Amino acid sequence: MRFWFVHSGDVSLHDQIVTQVSLGILSGDLGPEERLPGIRTMAERFAIQPNIVTAAYKQLEKQSWVEFRRGSGVYVRDRAPREIAGIRPALHLDRLIANLIQAAKSADMSPAELRARILGQLDAAPPARLLLIDSDVELRKIVLTELSQALELPAGFTIGFTDLPRVGDEQGIAKLIAQLPGSLVLVLPSKAEALRSVLPSDVAMVILQVRSTSALLTPLLPAPSYSLMAVASSWAPFLSFARITLLGAAFKPEALLLRDASQYGWMSGLNQAAAIICDCNTADRLPASIPKIKFSLISEQSIAELQQMMRTSVAPMSVAGGAAKKESRTLTAVPAAAMRNGYSAHSSAA
Repeated sequence: MRFWFVHSGDVSLHDQIVTQVSLGILSGDLGPEERLPGIRTMAERFAIQPNIVTAAYKQLEKQSWVEFRRGSGVYVRDRAPREIAGIRPALHLDRLIANLIQAAKSADMSPAELRARILGQLDAAPPARLLLIDSDVELRKIVLTELSQALELPAGFTIGFTDLPRVGDEQGIAKLIAQLPGSLVLVLPSKAEALRSVLPSDVAMVILQVRSTSALLTPLLPAPSYSLMAVASSWAPFLSFARITLLGAAFKPEALLLRDASQYGWMSGLNQAAAIICDCNTADRLPASIPKIKFSLISEQSIAELQQMMRTSVAPMSVAGGAAKKESRTLTAVPAAAMRNGYSAHSSAA
């Protein structure tokens, strides 16, 4: 993973290290068991005081992103099952099940035979909707819009959402569990551990992969010294992450224009920018005449995996004359406007 740091900005080097490493882990740029640059190496390569690097790594360790290994260095945590209550095995199992069902269809295996082989796993009704679980309203709107625009939803398949209850909130947990039947549960990486702690152990969930921040920076580098670059979003962390990332990539603070799209008059001055980095919802609100760089949060890999899971779920096998048949279905899409308003086109907010 490549690091960018700016020494003259108003974002501390400590925060730049913490932000870049944590985003690198979330996006997959830094994988499990990957070794981070040593404290001395990081300090010498980027002209940073060793105590700043140490403090940043210690904060990342406290937040469970990395671990110190005596005599070896600092490594991205493997996040073993015992540490996060089975998140990785659950995701792996979801993929295995989807592959198994697809292979059974290709082999013309009957549902009865398949049920017998996997001990009744197919007795439950297949999912008929995607259920995003997250309590951040603005983030939820962005993700729902991205999913509705990127996915081809089979007929009858819907997209819904609900809040993530806290541990001990029995009423909230009961409300969540009541919505699980027939749902393919989606969660972002930062919320996966919290969700697993309140979900029943037999409920699988799909962890959406976040796009790499390198995908944002690559087309913008090298940083222009003369152009005004704007960042606009209603989701505050989008503004913060983009700002820190751009400053770390040598963009000048005075060349960055930040706009909270939830505030009155947020478009003022944007026509002076060379381009505007924004999320999908904000992009749709900007005039067509303004050049924009729409940054999607969810990775293409996650979109492809969801599409495959839905195809597997809504094309059930039926037995007729001893042979398996595939049910033909048309594809449709949930209107993006409904997603931008934070509502499913087929189900109301939970």
